[in-house]
Amino acid sequence: MVEESTRQTLLQAIEGLQKDLDKKSEKLMELEAARNTVKAECEQLKSLIQRIKHQLGITTVGGGLILGGFGIVTHIISKPIAEGISEIFDEFKRPMDVNEIVVEFRKRGWKLSQNHPPEVIRGALKRRPNLFMKIARGTWMKIQKI
Repeated sequence: MVEESTRQTLLQAIEGLQKDLDKKSEKLMELEAARNTVKAECEQLKSLIQRIKHQLGITTVGGGLILGGFGIVTHIISKPIAEGISEIFDEFKRPMDVNEIVVEFRKRGWKLSQNHPPEVIRGALKRRPNLFMKIARGTWMKIQKI
C-alpha cells in the first residue's frame, strides 16, 4: 500500500488535474460556440454577397466573372480585333465611330487594350483597307463585297 502522505499528494494532484480538465473543457465549449458564431457570420456574408451579385447581374462562370448589369459584360474573351470589328459592322449594317466600336467590344466582353482602345481599333481598321473604309473623321464602314 501507499503511504498516507503519498496518497494525499496524489489525491491533490488528481484534484488539480481535474480542475485543469474542467477549465480546458469549458474553454473548448467557448471556442466551439465562437466557431459556430463565426461560421454563421460567414454564411450570412456569403448570402449577402450572392444577393448583391444577383442585383448587379453578376454571374460566375468557370472562375471568371460576368457582369450583366447595365448591358456590359466584363468577362474577357479573346477575339481577333479585325474579326470582332467585322462582326460588329455586320450586325449594325451602318458606318460607325471608332468609340462606338470600342463600346461594342466591351459589351461583348472581347479583349481590348485598357490604355488606348480607340487607337487599337483605329490601327486595326487602317491595316485592313480591303475590308474597312474611312468615310469621315473617326467614322468607318465595312466594305461590302458584291
